[in-house]
Amino acid sequence: MEKVLEIKGLTKRYRNNRGIFDINLSVYKGDIFGLFGPNGVGKTTLIKTMTRLCNADQGEVSMFGYDVFLQFEKAMEKVGCIIETGVSFEYMTAFQNLQVVSRFYPHIPKTRIDEVLELVGLEKYKNEKVKGFSSGMKQRLALATALFSNPELVILDEPTSSMDIEGMIDFRNIIKRLSHEQQTTFFISSHFIHEMERMCNRIGILYDGRLITSGLVSEIINKNESLENYYLSQIQRVRGDESDVCFVREYNQ
Repeated sequence: MEKVLEIKGLTKRYRNNRGIFDINLSVYKGDIFGLFGPNGVGKTTLIKTMTRLCNADQGEVSMFGYDVFLQFEKAMEKVGCIIETGVSFEYMTAFQNLQVVSRFYPHIPKTRIDEVLELVGLEKYKNEKVKGFSSGMKQRLALATALFSNPELVILDEPTSSMDIEGMIDFRNIIKRLSHEQQTTFFISSHFIHEMERMCNRIGILYDGRLITSGLVSEIINKNESLENYYLSQIQRVRGDESDVCFVREYNQ
């Protein structure tokens, strides 16, 4: 299998001693890799560090065989991202926002604007100003921006956090379709474990800044009733604190 993203020993420590520590993982062509963990465990820090928005203390990151820290432009050439919150010009329409984006990609025909707006379900709103959009619609526009250049790797940080159920389902279908039809690779962080179970073929669990486990979703579910049960068992293993995990299991029942 072709490696699209490889991370070795990546560490970023903040002054409060939080951050990410010794992260090692590989993502392969066509994967939908889900980085799962509660809020505050370091998911955004990992994404920012591996895309060089934060300086790493140590470690290596390569995309498509290029070192992100030494060959940044080459490494990111085929990458689309939404990190934290998608940025748009609220006084412009959705179409005008993507016109701005298109200026960075002169080799891509302008017809791509309508293509991605249709893909994310915003075509009928393309001439409306973004200031009137709901938070979920803004997330759809951010996704359209990330997909505009036909990237081979798409990195999405909590992309469905402000979407309703219909939006989540649409998003899931878009991701699975692009992975299946175009072999687009996705690296998606989220704290919605049930969405991860439905969408991803691989998953990694981040806890307290450390990647405590990773693997194929199908294999994990074969050995466990669900990703949720697997997650709880892994947290119990790491923490050695059975009482809290038992409480969560009883609550969910």
